[in-house]
Amino acid sequence: CATGKDYAKRPPRFDAGLATKRDHGSAEARLIEEETYIAPERRLRPPTQEEEEERERAMRRRSLEEHERQRKLKDIYDKYTKSSVEKGSGSSRDVEGPDTMRLG
Repeated sequence: CATGKDYAKRPPRFDAGLATKRDHGSAEARLIEEETYIAPERRLRPPTQEEEEERERAMRRRSLEEHERQRKLKDIYDKYTKSSVEKGSGSSRDVEGPDTMRLG
């Protein structure tokens, strides 16, 4: 008969390893700083006339595409709402009766 534990100790969780404080070397600290460094925005040159015209054309094209998309969606909406209104007005009662099943 054995005394004490006969099984292996439970391995530590990964989260517990993250919570412990570790000493960083200067090389590691520099790498972390390089990965997380965000450069300040440099002053951009003003856009040229050609770039400005291209941006305007792209905005107009996007606007036209969006209007076309909205028109198509409206047509679809009108198609289905119109057909459901016509079907509803043709019937004499709004609610159907209960379904019955005869056995035998």
